[in-house]
Amino acid sequence: MVNALIVDIMKVLRNTGLSWPVWRMMAWIQMTLKIVIMRKNPQKAKLEDEILRENLERIVGTDDSTFSGIDLANLIRDKYGRSYDVQLIKKEFMGRNLLALNVMWKYMEQRSFPLTEEEYLLRLDDVANTLKCWGAVSHIRNSLAKLKERPRIGKAVSIFIDMDESGGRANEWIYK
Repeated sequence: MVNALIVDIMKVLRNTGLSWPVWRMMAWIQMTLKIVIMRKNPQKAKLEDEILRENLERIVGTDDSTFSGIDLANLIRDKYGRSYDVQLIKKEFMGRNLLALNVMWKYMEQRSFPLTEEEYLLRLDDVANTLKCWGAVSHIRNSLAKLKERPRIGKAVSIFIDMDESGGRANEWIYK
């Protein structure tokens, strides 16, 4: 009963476009309530914990607090088979400032790639930390999984990140 009610509240909040940190807070509230209820019946606790975790990960996404440059590199390599470079950019579209993660056409396995492996991973660490601050890691994961286009010479793949309705928060992060 309580679980279904909280899931309904979370779905309504998700449809209103609230930020991911609010989602995480709601997920922890749900988990805390579930733990209190399960302490009354410890036999079902283990099975209920697993079901709860699966439901929360499906609704909220996986824990992004440990997301790093290596994780981002693995996502890109798993998707495209190469270690493509990435950039964060700001674009103005229809009067709104949008942020985007561009997967560039140059990749580390090329002889002409300008970065060493260490510099590449440090660059990806910076991008990964920024994505964590924005709460956009799950969005990037999901978008990369769904994308069909590939980077080509002179053509980057853009994954747009909508910070808010007006685009005003985008100005806080990246300057043209």
